Amino acid sequence: MKRNPSNFKIMIFFTTVRYTALMAELCRSAKLPCIEMHSKKSQEYRTRNAKTFVNSNKQIMFTSDVSARGVDYPDVTLILQVGITEREQYIHRLGRTGRACGIEGRGLLLLNLPEANYVQSILKGLPVEKVTYKRLDESDEIRRIVGTALARVKSSPDLKTAAEDCYKAFIGFHNGYVNKMGWSKQNLCDAAKKFALMINCCDNNGDAPRLGSTLVQKMGLSGCGLNTGGGGGYNDRY
Repeated sequence: MKRNPSNFKIMIFFTTVRYTALMAELCRSAKLPCIEMHSKKSQEYRTRNAKTFVNSNKQIMFTSDVSARGVDYPDVTLILQVGITEREQYIHRLGRTGRACGIEGRGLLLLNLPEANYVQSILKGLPVEKVTYKRLDESDEIRRIVGTALARVKSSPDLKTAAEDCYKAFIGFHNGYVNKMGWSKQNLCDAAKKFALMINCCDNNGDAPRLGSTLVQKMGLSGCGLNTGGGGGYNDRY
């Protein structure tokens, strides 16, 4: 946005629907332009927002994989993929950018270290370069915007619910990648706690949202320190 404030069209792909929904809510609370696109939205809603994105020259779309194929968005300036991806999925997502004649698209893939080790192996042979890490812009303005948005999670019932659902979806999604990333079940639960703190959905005692004991047991996560026993099951797809 800073590079070209009059002409940016950015698509950000997240691993789960719940992650997409929360980040879109936080973006809107920070008064940034944002379109939310995922399977929990009606077809009418998605069609309307797709048209808005096509016709805009200053817009960000937060999306799940519903936007990875079958939709042509011209003049996309940047694709940002957040979290684990598979080879074919990565290629299709990146293909959303640089689709107009004379336009060179750009893509970034944002991963933590265990994710990066796995994804690097499955993207072998593709022209992917590791970007040397440098701190993001941590100006007072950025800190204020991010801090204010995250603080609203505690005071807004809708944001609180979205954050709790996102946390539960994080566990469900990454539980399917434990072996691929070389994680133990304890590694997953420790990462989930850090994620809950990051999105500000822990209670005043620092406890993450509760999950149903039966669900935790089915995922093989009993005894790993998850907060259980009061939330019932969480059977909705993430």
